[in-house]
Amino acid sequence: MTLSRRLGALQPLTGIVVAVIAAIAGRVIRNAFIEPERMGAACEVGQPWWCGLRAGLIAFTQMNGFGWVAVGLAIITVAALLMRRAPAVPGTVALLVAGLGISLYNASFSIAACVVAVLALAQSVSQPRQLFGHREPQRPSQD
Repeated sequence: MTLSRRLGALQPLTGIVVAVIAAIAGRVIRNAFIEPERMGAACEVGQPWWCGLRAGLIAFTQMNGFGWVAVGLAIITVAALLMRRAPAVPGTVALLVAGLGISLYNASFSIAACVVAVLALAQSVSQPRQLFGHREPQRPSQD
């Protein structure tokens, strides 16, 4: 088994690790930047430079932004899988955004996107891939 096939077999695990790291980062952002009352009070009084960023992030989460983006990327991952293209990039990015969404108030859509992306990445490991319009040659099994 070649190195690329061994690493390809870890594709879903890599995506899950990315999602967990993003969820931890989202939790830090939530606890340090969004929820503290002192941050909101500072924005009401003096308008520091980061108040626009905070307000935009709050508005984005109120519209389920992370969840919708994660679902869209999960759909792109499934489409890539169905077209026999490598779904690693959109799948991993879907898991990254979904991990953020789970911690930043968009858990419903984000969890659904996580499930779809992980299943698509796991399925891609067992299917032959088509990269740049060419199929990889089928190797005879060495049983």
